[in-house]
Amino acid sequence: LEGIYECPVNSNIFSAINGILNIDMGNGQPIDPTPASYTSWYNGKTQTLPDGSVVPLTNSPYTARYDSEGDTYASVILGLNDMLAGWIGYDANGSLRMEASQDDILDISKPILWTFTPTEKQFLGATYVVNNSQVKNDVIRVGESLSGYGQVGGRAQNFDPSSDTNINLIGLRTDRQSKAGYYTDDVCCAPAEFDLKRNTVLNKSVTIRSSQMFHLQENNLIAVKRPDKQGEPVERHLLTGYTLPLATKGEMSLNCTSVQDFPVATVMSLSDYNQTLP
Repeated sequence: LEGIYECPVNSNIFSAINGILNIDMGNGQPIDPTPASYTSWYNGKTQTLPDGSVVPLTNSPYTARYDSEGDTYASVILGLNDMLAGWIGYDANGSLRMEASQDDILDISKPILWTFTPTEKQFLGATYVVNNSQVKNDVIRVGESLSGYGQVGGRAQNFDPSSDTNINLIGLRTDRQSKAGYYTDDVCCAPAEFDLKRNTVLNKSVTIRSSQMFHLQENNLIAVKRPDKQGEPVERHLLTGYTLPLATKGEMSLNCTSVQDFPVATVMSLSDYNQTLP
């Protein structure tokens, strides 16, 4: 940042991000000329602040101020994204994309981009990894409430009996983080549930080696036919990332997690959780 950046209270968050992307770099060109893509999930939704006022979810609940020493345009955009507990990053087409973590819980219904079969030439092998010692089944996200009000927070826990990493089976394994941009219990609960799903299965994954396939995108499904299992089931996996060589030749590596491993989360605010304690 060249100087102090400030986003006033009740500003449209998407417009503020667009304003940053359109800042002149000094040579007459914007920082990013490619239009950003925003989910419509937040449109028309409101949220009740701790003082009882109801505001649009897409508007900033407080004045965000960033110092030129140490802060960047990227950190400002990430801070604005925190106000929505969004899921943000650049997609394969080079566009900045924001999705709602609140709407990204049920992966099983997402489209399947490709089904890998060991007998086909696209499939070059798969490696399955299980490392339950590093999983987290209790996720706490704590925010800073508006001035004059108590601390806010959300907690998501894995008590799902169908999950082999649930708390009753392996005990409590907690991941606690705080974000200044989280300002209500609801905003804290959304990333807590979102992160629990991924933390629980972070070390239960499959790496697939395949020929280059440019239509694959993160946060969508691929399927793998398993002739090594009884009945040759077709298992659906969430694509969490991939590596692709710069050259047009060579294999790509896909990092995936089985959607059957995602637990059903038990979610509540920290205040509600504390009231349940003996």
